[in-house]
Amino acid sequence: MMSGPKGCEGSLSSLQCSLCGRKGEELFEVAGEPGRCCIDCSADLAAEDILAAEIDSGTLAGRNVGELAAEWEELAARILQRSQSAELGPY
Repeated sequence: MMSGPKGCEGSLSSLQCSLCGRKGEELFEVAGEPGRCCIDCSADLAAEDILAAEIDSGTLAGRNVGELAAEWEELAARILQRSQSAELGPY
């Protein structure tokens, strides 16, 4: 494992978003998610959690959740694209 600069107690990986790999951004903890994320990734992960809960409760209540499911699919695609871009370098 690589270490940060002398005197830095964290590793270099703790200085970048655990999802998209962005560096130099303020990082946030997201409940139930490992690592720390940039503001864009943490907002998308929080929205994904809320949408998933709304879809589940709507399904159990017998409501039509098609629009919520479509929104969740768009959000999931955005999260996937961002995480895959981490493999290719900064976007």
